Parts: sequence; structure tokens; C-alpha cells
Amino acid sequence: MDGVVAGFVQGYKEMFFRDAYKDDPFTVTQFCMTVPNFFRMLPVLEKGRDLVNILSEDYKIVFLTTPMEGMVECRRDKIDWIKEHFGSHYDVIFSDDKAEYVTDEKSILIDDMAYNLEPWDEAGGTAIDIRVKNDKIIEKIDEVFNGTVESNKVKGQLASMEVNETPTEKQKESGNYKKGKIQFKGLDILIENPKGSIRWGFDERGQKWLQKMKSHYGYIVNDGGQETADGDKIDVFIGPKLNASRAFVVNQEKDGAFDEHKIMLGFNTIEEAEAAYLSNYQRGWDGLGSIKQTNTKRLREWLNEGNLNEPF
Repeated sequence: MDGVVAGFVQGYKEMFFRDAYKDDPFTVTQFCMTVPNFFRMLPVLEKGRDLVNILSEDYKIVFLTTPMEGMVECRRDKIDWIKEHFGSHYDVIFSDDKAEYVTDEKSILIDDMAYNLEPWDEAGGTAIDIRVKNDKIIEKIDEVFNGTVESNKVKGQLASMEVNETPTEKQKESGNYKKGKIQFKGLDILIENPKGSIRWGFDERGQKWLQKMKSHYGYIVNDGGQETADGDKIDVFIGPKLNASRAFVVNQEKDGAFDEHKIMLGFNTIEEAEAAYLSNYQRGWDGLGSIKQTNTKRLREWLNEGNLNEPF
């Protein structure tokens, strides 16, 4: 609220002839407490009002605000202020730890303070500084929700990639054959088997197996160089939802014990990811130990810093 839709700094200056940026937090609080209903009387920031009016047509807006400690009237004044200037149909959450409300990249915070924006970003949400122009804010939000720019880029990379779909056994062992290159939300990926191609290999008994791929399949290049359970790069399946911010990690098993990870990108739900994983294996495949949901930001952090030798 404050600094985004409510003019806290302006109201503070008008009432006390002081600069809220120059006063320390204790002093600011002491002055505010001398004026009953201080937060009820703050001016509206037109930039914020315009943003709310535009975004409310397509998105759910929640006011997430930190109440001023020691001011009994603060919460009620903030709610009444919103009702007067924006209506009574908005939800209001009071919290001094805003980042606890992040669920994924589609949790978007518009704020004016770095101490709110940085933890939000670190928690996997999308943090936007209100000082950015409104059209850029709207463009960013549209990209996060609809993935127009990102998905079109990935779609173009998948359509134009060239892959040697019939490498020899020696080429497969060495990895020295042509693969497709794409970038998916900061992850560099090499595609070995495009959707519709035939993936093949030999099982432990020396028998050849074949599988027609229902998803693009390859591995992540920029995995941080961490040691993996099987010593190879981490494999990834790419689904059709190229704007999806969720990621799913399959803890694959062999003989009832953890074997390796498989990453599922391009899926919106854990059910979609699980069904896609199983569809890329022969009927009766029992390697699905468990599947866990995360998001692409946390996935990148895990690839760089996590223990890749144990289940996700």
C-alpha cells in the first residue's frame, strides 16, 4: 500500500513538514502516533490508482501491507482507506513478512522497498519495483501469467532445432552427435530426442528397447557442475505448456531404491507431469518413485547448490 497506492511520504511531509526518508523508523513512528487516524488521511498516488484500475480487469489484486507497530488504529484505517478509494471488494493482508505469501513465480509483489522486494524474489515470486513505468509493469505481469514472449521464443527454438535422431551406439556413448539447443526460463537444455522420435537403448540383459517419445527429451547443461546420482547430466522432459512456471522433479527408482532425477518442464500440474513421464516409458514401467513440485527459480538454485545424490 504505502508508496504504491497510498502517499505515505507525501502525507508525512504535509502533516509534519519532515522527510520520511531522512527520519529514522523510530522517529517516523513517533510522529505518526501523534495524529489519530494518520493512515486514514493519506493521499492517493495516481500512478498506483491507474495500475489498480487496469490490472483489476484481468487479475486478482490483494493489498499486502505491514501495519505500523504501536498504532492500534492502523489496520482499521488502512481497510477504511481502501474501501473509500478502491471499494470494499478487495482482500487485505497484514504481515511484516510479505515473502511468506509466495507460492510460485505467478505470485507478484509490486512494492517500493528493496527489503520487501528482495525476499519476495528469493522466495521464488516475481518482485516488481513500483518506480518502473506502468506499461512495463503490465507487460511484465502479462509475460509471467501468459508467457507470450518466453513461450514464443522456446517454441521457435524447438521448431528450428536440428537433431540427429538416429545416432550410432558409439555416438550415443560419446555424446558426439547433433542435438537441439533451447533455453527454458534460464535453463540451457540440449534435446536428444524430439517429440515423435524413437528413443532406444539396451537393457541389463542386452535386449534392445524402443520408445516413441511423447515429449521432447534431453538434458540440462547449466546444472552447476554438481555430482549427480548416476554421474550423468540431469535429464529433462519438455511438455506443451511452454509458459508454465512450475517445475516437477521425478525421483526415479531402480529395484526399489533411488536411482536418478528426471525434470518435467512445460506442465501446469503434478498430474500432467506424472502422466507425461509415464507415457514416455513402456507399459508397466515402475521407475516412478515420487514426483515433487517446485518452480523454475528454485529448481535452478537446487541444481547449483543442492544434493543431487539424494531424492529431491
